[in-house]
Amino acid sequence: MKTVPAASLPEIQRPRSARPAWLRSLMRNSVGGVGLVIVAIVLITALAGPLFAPHDPAKLNVKTRYIPPAWSAEGDSRYLLGTDQLGRDVLSRLIYGARVSVIVGLLGVSISVLVGVTIGLTSGYIGGRVDNLLSRLVDTFMAIPFIILALAAVGFLGPGLFNLIIVLGLTGWVTFARVVRGEVLAVKSMEYITAARTIGQSSWRIMLFHVLPNVTASIIVLATLQIATVIIAESSLSFLGMGVQPPTITWGVMLSEGRNHLATSWWLATFPGVAISLTALGIILMGDWLRDALDPRLRQG
Repeated sequence: MKTVPAASLPEIQRPRSARPAWLRSLMRNSVGGVGLVIVAIVLITALAGPLFAPHDPAKLNVKTRYIPPAWSAEGDSRYLLGTDQLGRDVLSRLIYGARVSVIVGLLGVSISVLVGVTIGLTSGYIGGRVDNLLSRLVDTFMAIPFIILALAAVGFLGPGLFNLIIVLGLTGWVTFARVVRGEVLAVKSMEYITAARTIGQSSWRIMLFHVLPNVTASIIVLATLQIATVIIAESSLSFLGMGVQPPTITWGVMLSEGRNHLATSWWLATFPGVAISLTALGIILMGDWLRDALDPRLRQG
């Protein structure tokens, strides 16, 4: 029997994995998976809060004041994370507080995306005097610290959930405008943009259907990270009494109410602080994974 040389045999290619690219990226990035799990838990808790809360978060009971967590010597198994100065269940209030944080984060960032992307897209693509004017506007807002600008806006409009969403949305657009403008400046010099101009497509059509889709990945990653910033800002403003007002339950309000009891009832401020920190950390880790999954330069396999 004639032997065929190994060098002449056709190369057998391994079939590509049937898993989607984002799933392969997630499997390589275990830290991103941890962030995704944390964010999923927070979202499920916010959406289905009444199903998980063991007690009415607003129910007062002076007989059950300052009960420590259940694992403490003086704890009560009915109150896993203890009770506050008015006898309200801390765990139930944490669960209901997640809803406000998610609402403020998503709606506030949505406003920032709408305003910032519009300005960045217009400034980067049109250029000229429009770009100079909008760039100076962005530089002006960048010169003012975010939290100070938010405090000034809340002081002008007044505290409250709706006003807080508007304020955080209209003070967080600057980052989106700068990033999108830089991306657009790089994209608009591509050959397919030149071809679109050559065949007579209008500027708004080119921006919406050719430029915007190519900067969407950066917008998604930036929006994810911005949600963490907005949640921390909401908690900070509520802590200072300039954000959401009682009886609406938020983690910032719980933190503010518990700060005067740290020496005797540490759990009142500790658990809201842990919830804020874990949520922000989970969102940041998920944003880091999204960057790897959506950027083709970082994607492998």
